[in-house]
Amino acid sequence: MARLSQWQITEITNKILDDLYLSNEEKLDKRKAELARKNREIMLAPLNQWIAKLPKELLNTEKTYRLAISYNMNSPIKKMQLQTKWETTFPNPVVNPPYLRYYSKFPKTNLVPELYEEAGQLCKDIIALRNEKQELTDYLKETTSNYSGSIQLRKVWPETLHKYLPVDNDKKTYKGKTIKTPPAFIPTRLVSNLLEK
Repeated sequence: MARLSQWQITEITNKILDDLYLSNEEKLDKRKAELARKNREIMLAPLNQWIAKLPKELLNTEKTYRLAISYNMNSPIKKMQLQTKWETTFPNPVVNPPYLRYYSKFPKTNLVPELYEEAGQLCKDIIALRNEKQELTDYLKETTSNYSGSIQLRKVWPETLHKYLPVDNDKKTYKGKTIKTPPAFIPTRLVSNLLEK
């Protein structure tokens, strides 16, 4: 039975993760950028009348607006926390509140209260997708470290992942180890991705 090289295993794993998660991650990135844009507009709305009267050289202008997000930081479970920056970019420099880049600690959020609920839902969606992807990554890592042939992997992987494996005509069998149960969400994720395309 032909063993898969580490390079082949990495390529197969990356292809599976991209097919299952890339489009969803791109949608989340668009939502993050849109929420950052809305946050900037709401934050600056009461100040726009005075900003228009000030000389431009007195104002901080940048093409990128950054929104600091700290979500569920009281949870002791690391996988339920989110600490990140959401950014939106403009074609030309615009007036932006200064963003302190060099903090010893993560900067305090600059999220306006009007967007708390929307941002909270987005954080939940990001965490759910991130944790699901991590569970599948761990499963793929464990199975490919225990089994390195495509015939072996066909025996332990759910059928929905077989299309990622090269065809192996070798009919030899193997003495298996304890097989970890694949995550139950794999078929659902594949179907939802097909429906969204």
